[in-house]
Amino acid sequence: LVGNSLRQNDALRVVPCIGIGSYGGLQYRIRSEIRRRAGKADEDDKTGDDDKLADLQPYHTHFAFVSKTMADKTKLRGTKAFACELQWRENMEHWLGIPRVMIFVNGGKGAIDAAQRAYVKKCPIV
Repeated sequence: LVGNSLRQNDALRVVPCIGIGSYGGLQYRIRSEIRRRAGKADEDDKTGDDDKLADLQPYHTHFAFVSKTMADKTKLRGTKAFACELQWRENMEHWLGIPRVMIFVNGGKGAIDAAQRAYVKKCPIV
């Protein structure tokens, strides 16, 4: 939604659109391609139904993915990995002084949790 709006209204691509998400919540085919491009063996486990997992959003200029490992070294994969990037994102935005606006779109539990966190931090919510 945001990336497409920027593509239509920012022809020079002056405003970056950075997608930040959970590595484990990405579809298996995307995780596999990331590992291949990084020169790593495809040791990633195929967990979950790709239809329920995240695809890359078109028109983003950059992506950053956060990988979460539990205390027992089990990597979060599938829908359990959704929203594990929220604390990392908040820390990065604070450290870099990046202005932020929360765009509330889908209304799922992860979006509601993110909106609540944004509200507590006095982040504007649209």
